[in-house]
Amino acid sequence: MKSKITFKEILILSKKEKSSKKIIIEAKNNIIFAENHRGKSTVIKSIFWALGLSPTHFFTNGKLDRNITCLLTISYDEDIFYFFRNGENRKLYDFGKKIIFETSENSKWQEHMAIFFNYPLSAIHFSNLQEYYLGLQGILTPYYINQDSSWSNRWNGPFDGLTRYIDFYQQVIEHFTGIVSNETVLKKQNQKKLNSKKKELEVELKIYKKSENQLIIHEYENTPLPDIDNNFFRQKLLKTSEILKKCKITQEDLKNEIIEVISEKNKLHNLLKNAYNTHHELVDDKNFLNKIKDNTYLECPTCGTNHLKTLKTDIAVEFDIQGIEENIYNLREQIENLNKNEKNLDSKLKLINDEIEELTLETQLSNDLNYSFESIIKTFSNRDIKQNLNFNMQELYEQIFSIDDEIDSIQLQINELESEEDIKHRKDKFKSYLKFFYDKLDVDTDILPKQVYYKPSLTGSSSSRSVLAAHLAYITLSYELTTFPLFPIIIDTIQQNGQDIPNIDKMVHTIAKFKHHQIILGMESLPNNYEAHSFKVIELINKRDSLLNQSQYNEHLLELDTFRSNLNYI
Repeated sequence: MKSKITFKEILILSKKEKSSKKIIIEAKNNIIFAENHRGKSTVIKSIFWALGLSPTHFFTNGKLDRNITCLLTISYDEDIFYFFRNGENRKLYDFGKKIIFETSENSKWQEHMAIFFNYPLSAIHFSNLQEYYLGLQGILTPYYINQDSSWSNRWNGPFDGLTRYIDFYQQVIEHFTGIVSNETVLKKQNQKKLNSKKKELEVELKIYKKSENQLIIHEYENTPLPDIDNNFFRQKLLKTSEILKKCKITQEDLKNEIIEVISEKNKLHNLLKNAYNTHHELVDDKNFLNKIKDNTYLECPTCGTNHLKTLKTDIAVEFDIQGIEENIYNLREQIENLNKNEKNLDSKLKLINDEIEELTLETQLSNDLNYSFESIIKTFSNRDIKQNLNFNMQELYEQIFSIDDEIDSIQLQINELESEEDIKHRKDKFKSYLKFFYDKLDVDTDILPKQVYYKPSLTGSSSSRSVLAAHLAYITLSYELTTFPLFPIIIDTIQQNGQDIPNIDKMVHTIAKFKHHQIILGMESLPNNYEAHSFKVIELINKRDSLLNQSQYNEHLLELDTFRSNLNYI
């Protein structure tokens, strides 16, 4: 039997405003019913925020206290747990209100959630190529259709920061649906980690090759090593050995520092390039908005809602531009500092060469080939540089070849776990489920996404119904093929893109067929069939933009006070 999670109640409290709100949630079907700007999306997002996530646009309108406290009560296989959050501080309590886990770091929280809910998927972060557990960010993405970002025909949300992971949506959907087995997904992740490591080594190899051109004294590159009077040269070496030893140590340190500076500059230049691209896009947005008169409504390409263009809109865009310009300034300043550091290192190298030249002035070696002391030192120096670089590059080549072998070995293991025919069969099963929900939701098309993790790319009112159909197909296939726990299906505002009453009724009817899941819908108007499907209506009757109120603040504060021994903010 699969594990099941249901949400029982959410308490939202603002100490700053001395106001609060508690919502009791039915174990089966729920509709959070309210007009626009009455807080239904805020209630839904506060559930995910309490779970330690960052739902998109939660605080963006500036009307919600960023320092709110949320307490979510859940049932997990009949056991009660409490999820507490204030700012970045996240806590998980058991039924006896004893802390199970606490942290202010998102990565640690998601790692613990991955273990707690038995969802082991991890992904590679773009910035540092490190692996992180996705936790609730992964498993809840198919379950939650966010009003602000999820109804479009491309993935964007429902939580902030998901695109910072490599192939986030592909990995999540393939893993969640069971199209690719859990074991195969983990092995593919190992392959991606190895490929990331390989790319790092290849970059390091390029740096060594570039360093060879900078460090070799080309005038003496092809000079043969001379035959010399060993006794005479030994005497000279004894006199200069301490200086040469110091020069060698310093030279080696400088080489390593130069390599590190070059590597860091390459990274910063890439970041600067990305920052310039973002700046150009923001300036284009600003120029577009400047052509639009204030108090003009513009249709949002994501949700289809008309938004009012105001002075605040211009200020927000200008603020973003200033932010990226500051970032560009900081990056250029860092690059300039690295250039100065590189110039300083070059100067130090010149000093080392000057010391060697001073030794040359002290004595000249006379032999049949008439080699100078300077030529011998520089030729030997070239030899040592080449030997060191070749040794290091050979080690890198061996590591790269070893990684290639390991990647190939993992691929053979993946091929043994499941054949292409197995995966194709699961994908075909997904397509059949998607067609089934297309039919139930009256989506009149035979066009299916090219990949399972692609969203349908329809237009008009069918677009929203096709997105819903895709999510329901994901959940259906996951129920059939995986052992993952069952989370509530949460859909915010299905009245998208001009859905008429018959289509809304069809959507509600189809969603209500998922008897194994708790269902929470955010709606602006009640469907005709809500009673037939036993939906509990949670109506928000507060004023516009005033979800929280002061009437029960003290009572709710006392409720949180039962956690006093572990809450430092009260």
